[in-house]
Amino acid sequence: MEGVFLTLTQLGSPTSSLLVTDINVGSGGRYRGGRDAGYARPGAVYVPTTGSVTLLYTSDVALSFETGVIRGFISAGRLSATFGLGDAAYEGFRSRFGWADYNDSATATTPITLTAGDWVQITNDTLGDFTNTDFLPSNATRLWDPATNTVLLDEMSLGDSFLLRADIIFNPTVNNTRLEFRIRWPGIFSLAQGLAPLGDGAGADYERYINTTFYLGSEVVRDTGAVLEVKASSGCSAQVNGFYIKNL
Repeated sequence: MEGVFLTLTQLGSPTSSLLVTDINVGSGGRYRGGRDAGYARPGAVYVPTTGSVTLLYTSDVALSFETGVIRGFISAGRLSATFGLGDAAYEGFRSRFGWADYNDSATATTPITLTAGDWVQITNDTLGDFTNTDFLPSNATRLWDPATNTVLLDEMSLGDSFLLRADIIFNPTVNNTRLEFRIRWPGIFSLAQGLAPLGDGAGADYERYINTTFYLGSEVVRDTGAVLEVKASSGCSAQVNGFYIKNL
């Protein structure tokens, strides 16, 4: 079944089919003549005692689900209803709210040096084995630009929201090194957050998964590339595993 559909299942231990009376039969239930020729007549949908019935989510099914007979049976505890997506609808939603995963290769051999107290830009060449851009939003050709090391969302729409997850391994020279992370639109604004201190000893690797959410509230934010930066309280190195960016 294509499109959006609704599956109805009886609850409890029913002894007979349940009749839903306010859904049109469609072309198979048309009158043969007279003033009603060519119009769908009110039909009957039976929900069996075992198994389920699946209905395309048309306008009359939506009305029944929201305020009609289906809603009454759900409120009475006699029916459960679950939504599903056919292949075409699923692909449409998936492509609209797509994602990309950019895996770095360079910093595994040449880590980024963080100087105490300075904001340092984080890089990602996207050349790692696990980079995956097969599921980008349908209107985007990229979400990250390795040439400028910026998040690029100028192909997206105003009002879109995003999740960015950065996977970075830090190695401090001093125990209890403190870290801050930010995404910054140069000359506009930035979103910063503190990270858990690196408190298990100097010279150890600490993998951090850093989640940031934001939205495109203006054209200048949408059209300006954003940089990712980290600040450490003492000397530290950073190895980038990758960035995951998803349109929510």
